[in-house]
Parts: sequence; structure tokens; C-alpha cells
Amino acid sequence: MKTSNSIFASILVLILLVVCVPQLLGLIKVGPDDKPADFLSRFWFNQSDQKKQETISEEFSHIQLNGDGRPFSLILNKGTSGSTNAFAVAFKDLKMNVENDTLFITSLNERGSYVSLDIAHKLSDVTIKHANVSAVIAPELLDSMRRLNLLGQSELFLTHAASRETDTIQKSIPKLAIFVSEQSKAFLMDYNFKQVDVDLHDGLLRYSPSLKVDTMNVKLAGKSAVSSTQYDDNNQIQVLKVSGNKEYFHKELIGGQVRLNLISE
Repeated sequence: MKTSNSIFASILVLILLVVCVPQLLGLIKVGPDDKPADFLSRFWFNQSDQKKQETISEEFSHIQLNGDGRPFSLILNKGTSGSTNAFAVAFKDLKMNVENDTLFITSLNERGSYVSLDIAHKLSDVTIKHANVSAVIAPELLDSMRRLNLLGQSELFLTHAASRETDTIQKSIPKLAIFVSEQSKAFLMDYNFKQVDVDLHDGLLRYSPSLKVDTMNVKLAGKSAVSSTQYDDNNQIQVLKVSGNKEYFHKELIGGQVRLNLISE
């Protein structure tokens, strides 16, 4: 009986260690500076025979992510060199190629992929198709971007994570346009925008109280809605203008201190 209890206790301890420290299995935890976050992650990263950095010499104005429903972590930093530098834990999980001024990134790993890009030139737009993406995009790149597109039941969690004291997390971005369709969902947080224009076609937009926007214009079509992730709290959308099909829009979900302007057509 004592032997069986000892074996059971040992197995339980091993399970708890694996759950609490998954790096023991060779998983690599990445920190906000895009590098392995702890000793074990650095060990496995250094043991890996996969390339950790690639250079994309061709310029591009558009980025398209294709995920086949897989999770994807994307970081777009403002680079300084002429070429685009790409960092990934394992490039075998990705397919990247530039065609017709577009950088295509395809996830090949069912469990998810990660890539960080240092981009020196301006971006026109980013399109996400059939992917669940957690993204951090530098304000300097959003500043010049025309539009974010979400297609094919995609999900986008867009946030800004400061990793250095010099990061301008509160930098005001003049304008951003977002197009969400085909049952896709966008979640916005942490940025500071003067104006955000959102076009929803069978899509959902949710914003957190940490998102600051002077004016948000939302056009609804089909089964679409816009709301706060914490509608019981005060939010920082100064003016929310909603037009189009309001059948699925609920004004009680926009959050406190948001001035609502319903536009009839």
C-alpha cells in the first residue's frame, strides 16, 4: 500500500511539474522582447537546429496571413534596416513568400505559429484569413496603414505591449480602418486613436476599456454588432457613431461614458 502511494505521489508531482513548467517538455516561452523568457526556454532554443532569423530582401506593402483556423502570434515592429528581419522559434512552422507586393505568411503547425517582423518601410494593409491571431503592431506602422481586413471566420486580438521604457504606448494614431466579414471577430485594446472606421459584414467588434478613441464610426451589415468587453465599466471611446442594420446592436453594451450617436439611413 505504501509503495502504491509513493508511486501515485511521484506521478502526481511529475504531472504538476509539467503543467506548471511546460518548458520541461521542450516548449519555448517567448518574452515581450521576442526572446526566450527563462533559462529552460533559452536552453531549448539554443539546442534547436532551426533557423531563428531570416531576412526578407523584397519590399512589400501588404501582408496576408493564412491560418486554416490555426492560432497565430504576430508581432510587427518598426525596423531600421532596409530589409525586413523575421524572427521565429521554428521557421518550419511557417511558409513565407513575397508575390505582387504582398508578403504571404501561412501557418503549417496545427498547434500554432509565431513570427516577429522588423519592417522599415510603410505598410498599406494586413489581411487575416481563416486564422486566430494575437497581434502586436507598432504604432509607427499603424500610422501609415490603410486598413486591417478579417475574413473567413478569423479572430484578431490586437494589443500593444510595451517592452522598453522608450515605447510610446500612448502615442495617438490619426486614423485606422477595419473591415470584418464572414463571421470574423476583432478585439481591440491598449491603443490610442483619433478615429477608427469599422465596416462590419456579419462580423463582431469588441473594444476594451483600455482602448482610447476620439471618434469610432461603425457601419453594420448583416448579423453584426459592436460592444465593450467590460460594458459595466467606464470606457474611453469618446463618441461612438453607429449606422446600418442595428438589429443585433445593443446600446446597453457599449460601456460607461461612451457618447452614442445612432445614424439613420
